[in-house]
Amino acid sequence: MIDHSTETRARRSAGPLGVAALAAALATGCTSATIQLEDGPPIDGEIVRSDARQLVVRTGQGDIEIERSRIADIDHPGNVAMVVGGVMLGISSAMITVPLIAPSGRDEVDRVGDLVLVSTGIIYAVGGLVPLISGGASWIGSRRRAGGSAEPATSAVTLLPAGVHVRF
Repeated sequence: MIDHSTETRARRSAGPLGVAALAAALATGCTSATIQLEDGPPIDGEIVRSDARQLVVRTGQGDIEIERSRIADIDHPGNVAMVVGGVMLGISSAMITVPLIAPSGRDEVDRVGDLVLVSTGIIYAVGGLVPLISGGASWIGSRRRAGGSAEPATSAVTLLPAGVHVRF
């Protein structure tokens, strides 16, 4: 026999709450950028400031000055957190929308299930907003500290087929 009680459904929704909280916590922790060099190994650290000639990166060994001419690419922090937050918001949208488009005339058990689904969707939405906003803030802050000319002028959009490049 299947137990459709409200208490059982509430216990089942505790799992998604834990997943949402864990994803939000893990996705917001990274603050270091990875600077790919033309002539050496990558450097991980927080971009402190920049000017037209160089970046200053704070690493575990102290602040390092990197000439812009040596920089091949910069992977700014926060992009993974934004993806996690976006996925969680997408899942929450589906969880909230499904009961709204369900046929009318459903019994009490279905309505309780809908309430649990919508409640869990709201939890996922809040859990998704945390990494989306904090990841976006980290990404924007790192890009601003790096300055506009830190990226190569001829970067390709990765969603395009191989060999197709768009200049920005």
